[in-house]
Amino acid sequence: MKFEEALKIIKKGKKVYNKNWNGLKNGKCMFVRVQKPDENSMNTYLYLVMEVYDLNKKNYRVIVPWFPSNLDLFSDQWFELG
Repeated sequence: MKFEEALKIIKKGKKVYNKNWNGLKNGKCMFVRVQKPDENSMNTYLYLVMEVYDLNKKNYRVIVPWFPSNLDLFSDQWFELG
C-alpha cells in the first residue's frame, strides 16, 4: 500500500512496516507506530516512532522518534504488521 494508506492505519493505533527497509534483511523487525504522550512525557502531542527488535539478540529493543523520508513517502511497499 502507499504511505497515505499506511498513515490511516497508524492513526488507528496499529503498526506498519516498509518492505524495502534494509534492517529486515539483517534479521531485524522494524515498524512504525504512533506514540501517545502521558503525564510523564516531555512531548505534549502525538508523534511517530520506529521500534526495532533484533531477532538474533534476546531483549534487544530500540524506540526512536521517526519522520518519513522521501523514499518512505513515495513507496508503495507498506504493510500492516499483523
